[in-house]
Amino acid sequence: MTPGLQAFAERDVGFQQFCDRYETVSANPETRREYAIWFDEALREEGMLDWARQEVRDEYEQKLLDSARIMKNEGVSLGIIAKAFPSLTASEIEEL
Repeated sequence: MTPGLQAFAERDVGFQQFCDRYETVSANPETRREYAIWFDEALREEGMLDWARQEVRDEYEQKLLDSARIMKNEGVSLGIIAKAFPSLTASEIEEL
């Protein structure tokens, strides 16, 4: 490791942790293979979590829009709908 990177690693715990892990992983082929399997699994799990979060977000937003649309169809004023659903813009409410 260059002196500049060594100095940075001494100040940045996360970078030092990365360097330590890299040394361990690159030590032998079996460890590299096990690390690759672990890393692939971690990426797969993170992808699944991201997908699930997006699904929940999309469903939540759709329910907000549906609720606001019902209120608008029932004759509730746009001002009250805007207060009830502050995450919706005025144009979104008008387009319902």
